[in-house]
Amino acid sequence: MKWGAIKGLFFEDDGSVPEKKSGNTQKATAPATAPVPEVAPVRTIPVDVASGKPDQALIDTLAQALEKANLEGFDYFEFAKVLDNLAATLPSEQMRYQTAFASSAVMGANKQKLLDTAEHYLSVLAGEAEQFSKMVSEQTKINVTDKEDSILVLDANIKEKADLITKLTQEINELTATKTAILNEAAQNRINIEKVQNDFAACLKLFIDKINADKAKINQYIAG
Repeated sequence: MKWGAIKGLFFEDDGSVPEKKSGNTQKATAPATAPVPEVAPVRTIPVDVASGKPDQALIDTLAQALEKANLEGFDYFEFAKVLDNLAATLPSEQMRYQTAFASSAVMGANKQKLLDTAEHYLSVLAGEAEQFSKMVSEQTKINVTDKEDSILVLDANIKEKADLITKLTQEINELTATKTAILNEAAQNRINIEKVQNDFAACLKLFIDKINADKAKINQYIAG
C-alpha cells in the first residue's frame, strides 16, 4: 500500500483533515496518535493541541513512517481503506463496518488481526512521537533554554556593571565636591593673599615716600 493512500485515510488530497459527515452515529475515524512521551529538560515548551494546525511536512513525515512500517497482507489499513471507499455508498456506519469486515474476512483477516495491526500502527506513531519529542527537547535546549541561561549571565554582568557605575558615579561626585571645595578655598586664599600683598605695598609706599621726601628735604635744606 502506497504512502499516499495511507495518508489519505487521515487527510484529503489537499492535505486537510476530512470533515465529519452528519448522521445519527459517529463516523469511524483512524486511530489517534499516542500521547507524546514526556521528556525531562530543565524547561519545556508546553503543548496545546487545540491551537495546533496540521502541517503538510509533518503529515508527510508521519505518513512515510507508517508506510515504512506497513505490514504484509490485509491488515487494519486495508480495512480502513475499504471503509473509506464505502462512505459514499453506505450511509449506515454499522453497515460500512460489517461490509468492510466481510471483505477483510475473504482476504484472510479477522477481528483480532484488525485490532492487533491497528495497535501496531499506534505503536509506530508513538515511536515517531518519542523521536519528535527528543528532537523538540534538543532544539528547545539549544535555541531556548541555553539562550535564556545566557540572558541570566548577561543580567548578572549588567548588574555588576551597573553597580560599578553607581560606585564610580558616587566616587566621581565625591571627587567633584572635593575639587569644588579646593577651588573655592584656593580662590579665597588668592583673594586673601592679594589683599595682604596690596596692603603691604601700600604700607611700603608710605615708608618709601616718607624716606624719599626726607631725602629731598635733606638735600634742599642742608648744604654740603
